[in-house]
Amino acid sequence: MSGCAERADRGTGTWLLARPRAGLLGALGVCVGALVGLMSVSSPKMAIALVLATLLAITLLVRPALGGYVLAGVVPVTSGLRAGFPIPHLRVSELLIGAVFLVLVVSARRAASVSWGALDLALLAFGIGWAVCGAADAAARGQSLSLSDLGTLVGQFQWLLIYRGMRLALRTSEERERGFLVLVAASVPVSLLAIGQQLHVSSLDAFLATATGSKGLTSTGIFQRATGPFGQWTVLAGYLFPVIVPLVALGIAGIAGKRRRALLVVVCLDLVALALTAELSAIVMLVVSVVALGVWAKRAKRILSWLGGGALAGAAIIGPFLAQRITTEFSASHVTGRSALIGQTLAFRMWIWQSQYLPAILGQPLSGYGVVLPAVVSWPYPESQYVGLLMEGGVIVLGLFAVLTWVMLASSTRAAKSSDSLGSALGRSLAVMTVLIIPMDAIWPYMSNAGMPQVLFCLFGLLPAAGRLAGSSAASPAPAPVARRPSAPWRPPSAALEPWAGGARA
Repeated sequence: MSGCAERADRGTGTWLLARPRAGLLGALGVCVGALVGLMSVSSPKMAIALVLATLLAITLLVRPALGGYVLAGVVPVTSGLRAGFPIPHLRVSELLIGAVFLVLVVSARRAASVSWGALDLALLAFGIGWAVCGAADAAARGQSLSLSDLGTLVGQFQWLLIYRGMRLALRTSEERERGFLVLVAASVPVSLLAIGQQLHVSSLDAFLATATGSKGLTSTGIFQRATGPFGQWTVLAGYLFPVIVPLVALGIAGIAGKRRRALLVVVCLDLVALALTAELSAIVMLVVSVVALGVWAKRAKRILSWLGGGALAGAAIIGPFLAQRITTEFSASHVTGRSALIGQTLAFRMWIWQSQYLPAILGQPLSGYGVVLPAVVSWPYPESQYVGLLMEGGVIVLGLFAVLTWVMLASSTRAAKSSDSLGSALGRSLAVMTVLIIPMDAIWPYMSNAGMPQVLFCLFGLLPAAGRLAGSSAASPAPAPVARRPSAPWRPPSAALEPWAGGARA
């Protein structure tokens, strides 16, 4: 091999296999062994976690794409687990995000670096604005922040780490397709847990309450709102919504191909689980998203037939459950002066905003109060993404969030025009979801909780343009100097109209 070819191979190969590293690996093994020995005496769980983290790091150094699969399949599902379960003092999802991103960044070759785009910069600006405003507010008020408060200050950076981690790990069309399938497949056990809760599977509620830190579930006749591996039913709905919409987009476009039946089973399970959350905002917006995607694809007749069949099936299977939810929502409540057209939960939120949050916001509108609420607010839950942003970061953070939303919409609409069939479907679904999440966030902080943002930014990381390298238009690094020309967007091997089959291709 010539010198030029060797340099090209080093630039595109994995970091661990690019050259012999026996000395470094030996020193690392000695250090890890010593730490495991010391920790096994005082904290066996931490010792096991260190061993698993080391194995994960070595695996990612050999196969970086596995980091993208971990981000897509494990992080969103575990984002609802409480801190300390199962690893003491740590939250599993955040630990995985940090570990995977760190390994990918440290091991990335210069030739395999990923350029910064508008969405990267918007995420970075939002994270910095959130952290700076929170720290400044704490310093101005003389507050001492706890470890949990400090975690909240830097918590918004995980969106950026997920997005860039996906871009670093999944470079080719095949890898991005597998990443999407992993994300979709991970929703199956989540939905099964939700269905198991409704069926009162033995000890399942108690286990999930322990794992998520929730207070457990309360049954009232047939009406019990499923939570799955999350602490609240709304978080589960927020997780399922961005998983279902891209699958609907694939179905409308007719590109599911050989995996049509398997994806249909996943959609059915996820729809049942979403209905069992009884979260009306997510259910209504899902219907709106289906209609919007159908109109965008100019297939309104197919959508009407889907909605008609879905309505009949839903009425037969979970109709009584949803009827009970609607009856409960619009029944009489303690909130006086409530219109009959306004549900009691929305009326309660409006009362909280008017009586507690809005007066506090008007008292310090520019930068808010940071992560510690003022004494005038007795209800600790803002019940709205925008109210929460104004309370914690003021107009500054709310403006940065608005810019981020605009960049998300621009990125997704640009990807919707891609010739890559899967990328175009993901772009359309993300554009529709970005718009619909705006009113959803008005009545509950979906983007500040687990579930939804983790899935969303994994999907953004799977868009075709996300795989391009710095200084190159190629979708993936070339294996040899002769293959430096940009790789064309993937098209089915036999005909341009052949449905997408997913997975690896010959």
